[in-house]
Amino acid sequence: MSTGVYVSYLSAMSGLGVGLIAVLLILLNGFRVANDWWLSRWSTNAFDEGVGYYAGIYAGLAAGNVFSILAHELVWAWAAMVASQKLHNDMFRRVIKAVGRWFDITPSGRIQNRFGSDVETVDKLLPLAFANYVKIGMVITVTLIVQAVITWQVVIGFAPLFVIYYYLQDFYRRSSRECKRLEAISKSPIYNHLQETLGGLETVRSGGHTARFQHSMGICIDDNSVAFFKLNLMNRWLGLRLDVIGGIIVGVTALTGVATAGDVDPGLVGLSISYAFAVVGQLNWLLRFSTDTEVHMASVERMLEYTKVPIELPHVYEEGDTAHPPTPSGWPTAGEITFKEARMRYNPEDPTDPLVLKGLDLTLPAGSQTGVVGPTGAGKSSILVALFRYVELAGGSIEIDGVDLAKVGL
Repeated sequence: MSTGVYVSYLSAMSGLGVGLIAVLLILLNGFRVANDWWLSRWSTNAFDEGVGYYAGIYAGLAAGNVFSILAHELVWAWAAMVASQKLHNDMFRRVIKAVGRWFDITPSGRIQNRFGSDVETVDKLLPLAFANYVKIGMVITVTLIVQAVITWQVVIGFAPLFVIYYYLQDFYRRSSRECKRLEAISKSPIYNHLQETLGGLETVRSGGHTARFQHSMGICIDDNSVAFFKLNLMNRWLGLRLDVIGGIIVGVTALTGVATAGDVDPGLVGLSISYAFAVVGQLNWLLRFSTDTEVHMASVERMLEYTKVPIELPHVYEEGDTAHPPTPSGWPTAGEITFKEARMRYNPEDPTDPLVLKGLDLTLPAGSQTGVVGPTGAGKSSILVALFRYVELAGGSIEIDGVDLAKVGL
């Protein structure tokens, strides 16, 4: 997944939302570490104070931790909602104004998939996965920093483990991402088949082809289920290997604590070991949430593609636009149609697409009745396509009563 997709999603969350999330992440991790550190001081009575002193400060830090976590979740939910609305609205505005040819080459099931499955993913699944990915990643980073400060020797033991972890997660992420893409892509044929079947239901039943259509739908569903099943097998494969790495991390931390006995405060050693136990589960969840985030980001990528579809020219041009002056009052007055060197191809974005109208010069006087005669492929329907601006001209112009149609808002 390209970095640009992540940047686009964060931009859709608004600068205020991203800024608040960053501040609250720092706060909640600061309160968490301070809470654990204070508990280690309390366990050894480092300040030689009573229970009330330790309990009061501990309660205050715990309250700050709870507040920062609650605020973080609320702000993230709000920012994710803003991002989802913006992506949906941008996509909707673009699709509703898309050129006619785009609908010809884009299956309706694919459009339904974007506005159905992909929007649902960005609404429900992506915010949860992305929030947990960022939060757990921050927690693990802070945890490793604390462990390195307490007993720096653990860094030597952790280094090769994290190299293994990196290659393991890279292999898993690539595989699961592609498997998820297959699972998402295989949904479109289901939608297409269902829509086509419902559209011609009477014909299917009258022709006695119900069983054949049921079999075809079953094949589409089976193709989708295969990808989903393999995705779950990958999760089991990953969990086993991460448990092994986590056990080694705990062992290295415990052995380091024994080797440095007498040099490090026992309370801090206990804090380091408890953090090692926490990292075991967090590494597992970090990889799963990072993979889920990347997988769900594919929905954002597909939605962003639909924010770039070619659209028709504006319905109404802005005042002062000299390239598109307002049409004369009462236009059209007579109805004379003039083609001047009109050239048209059905795919205007592709300059190599052959022209179907090659410099057409034609004048249809006002009030006249004209018939267009020619063999198949001569361009009879293409003239109407160009006249109604179903496809924009590649060159030349079409005028009605002297007004160039390309300069008239749609």
